[in-house]
Amino acid sequence: MKNFFSDLYPLWLFIAGFLGGTQFSLNNYPFLLVGSFAFFYLGLLSSQKSLFQSLIYAFSFGYGFFSYSHSWISQPLTAFGNLYLSIQPLVFVIVPAILAGYFVIIGMLNYALKFQAMGRVFALSLTTVLMEYLRCEYAPAVPLGQVGTVWLPITSFAQGAAIFGVYGLSFVTLLLSYSIGALKLSFRPFIISALICTSLFGWGRWRASNTNLAINEHIVRIVPTAWNQLDKYQSLENRIEHLKLLIDSSSGAFSNVPVLILWPETTIEFSLLKHALGYDFIYPEIKIFLQKMLKKNSMLLAGIVLRSSKNKAYNVLFGLTAADELSYVYKKRFLAPFGEFMPPVLRTIANMFGIHALDDFMRGSDNQPLLVISQGLKIKPIICYEGSFTQQVLQPYQTADLFVISTNDAWFRYNGKEQQFISHAFRAIEEGVPIIRCANIGFSGYVSPIGTYKVTLSDNPMNLRFHKPLPETPYRWITNYCPYWIELFLILCVLIIFYLELIARRKSKINLSK
Repeated sequence: MKNFFSDLYPLWLFIAGFLGGTQFSLNNYPFLLVGSFAFFYLGLLSSQKSLFQSLIYAFSFGYGFFSYSHSWISQPLTAFGNLYLSIQPLVFVIVPAILAGYFVIIGMLNYALKFQAMGRVFALSLTTVLMEYLRCEYAPAVPLGQVGTVWLPITSFAQGAAIFGVYGLSFVTLLLSYSIGALKLSFRPFIISALICTSLFGWGRWRASNTNLAINEHIVRIVPTAWNQLDKYQSLENRIEHLKLLIDSSSGAFSNVPVLILWPETTIEFSLLKHALGYDFIYPEIKIFLQKMLKKNSMLLAGIVLRSSKNKAYNVLFGLTAADELSYVYKKRFLAPFGEFMPPVLRTIANMFGIHALDDFMRGSDNQPLLVISQGLKIKPIICYEGSFTQQVLQPYQTADLFVISTNDAWFRYNGKEQQFISHAFRAIEEGVPIIRCANIGFSGYVSPIGTYKVTLSDNPMNLRFHKPLPETPYRWITNYCPYWIELFLILCVLIIFYLELIARRKSKINLSK
């Protein structure tokens, strides 16, 4: 029986990784993820003397982890009917295999390290976070499935993001997980990690209970939609009908006039043309429709694909007032791979399988101004994918009263939509700024500056009051002072690990010589 279990250990690691990957939801069990990574560490301990075994174990766990947590990547292929349906299984199999390469690096380090106990737990926890950071923030920039995001439903623990961000929470979570996996060797790592977690939970409980959340007097109206992507792109008539439905939902009697009416990303499927000093619609009747619903002190913030005179495409949020003026245009800064651009290194391979980007969009500049409406509110517009990048929502020393996120997550099924909402929620905690989110067939709703939230999956419009932003969080303070502090901290820790490893190897040689 023992041999049967050990022979199938890669399968058990795959199952453990798969179970851990299921926990990125609003109704999760964080300790199931903690247990899965503890089991992964046990596998690393049993394979540290064999490079091949260490790599197989790490790959098996990573493949299971990404098979579920990132299964949403294959879902957009179904949005156009049967066009790409035949290659969906291929993408479902290959993408987790590629991403599992990040865990393979952890397996390599597991074999190379000589020191044990607390040093090994710290080194492998840090390496796992480093791989997560590189995956989510750089290449291939898949900014979902961070380990730390599992704590959002536990508000007291999630407050740690206000100190050291979501990756700090990931590190603490992995430190706890790996120290549990190391219990058969030493209790010290578990005692230290348990003290850290207890202190963090206590501070978070105090912060959540004692933070003064003052309500802003203004109202934002969000207008979610529930349109099938294929139906949306089917005909010009459908697009016009969708626009009319949006206007009907946005209008109606207001007891208090909303300062902002927010629509989802790319809701209007008409291009804009550059005209004089501003922009003008190709179809003049759109203006008439929009003008009827806007009150004197309201602004519509809606998504559209803008094309310049040189036929360059931008994913845009535009602000339209009752005076029939386009007074604000925000261009998306972070583009989604395959959806808005094709990564050059993958373009040839993707084309071989018949996968093409919807369009080659242009990236908006980093220093675009905030939307400042007549009531003096400073609003930071965010479009979909770009709200998942930590430290990138605001520029250093930039402040905002509210984040508004316009997203079209109809491309993804439940798994991807929920992960995106959770990822966005951590921007509110990190920055101390409330979030209002409007989605197309997804999680719309509100996130407070301490991460409490309310969501809806319906297409019913909602009038939302929001809290005033909190004073500068520790996370925002250090980001203002040093925008690249995470990279510098990770590099410093890697150097410390390298130094400790040299000392361990030197001691090992001395002992062998004796």
